[in-house]
Amino acid sequence: MPRRETVLVICSFCLLLCLGCAERTQSLPSRCVRQTDPAPALPSTGTALRLDGAGLGQPQAFTFAQLRALPFKRLDNVPMSRSHAPDEVTSWRGPELAALLEAAEIKAGPMMLMVAAQDGYRIAGTRAELRSAVVALQDGRGRWLSDLDETCPIRLVVPDKPGNYWVQNVWRITVEPQGDS
Repeated sequence: MPRRETVLVICSFCLLLCLGCAERTQSLPSRCVRQTDPAPALPSTGTALRLDGAGLGQPQAFTFAQLRALPFKRLDNVPMSRSHAPDEVTSWRGPELAALLEAAEIKAGPMMLMVAAQDGYRIAGTRAELRSAVVALQDGRGRWLSDLDETCPIRLVVPDKPGNYWVQNVWRITVEPQGDS
């Protein structure tokens, strides 16, 4: 095969490979975004999780001690589906997101929740989409996530959603009335 044809075949192969990779990276829901501006650092003894927004009657700032004192829900053998890694079965423990929203006096009606991580990753979902979410503070063996990895002490786990709806190192949940779009 002449050199020009060889180069053309290689370039065509590389182009197809790149297009295939681009297709896979676009498979994330449009509501999962990576921001470039990470959240401000939160002191380990201060606020661990903020709930705010127009959809709440009483915004809250929870410390780790307050979160740890709440009743925990166990999520055992939860399939965590991933788009770029093998799926795995995991177990978690922590307060239900619904209980935190009730403490912040979530208003009636359809609401959109924006969940933000320290590294800027964000998801948005309706109250109904995130109804099963748990703010995990422990793994399935009862070990504190803060002891396992001090950089990711809180994780939002949504057992009936793919892994890209799960958020490591959650620091803020903003609740807004859902628009009529």
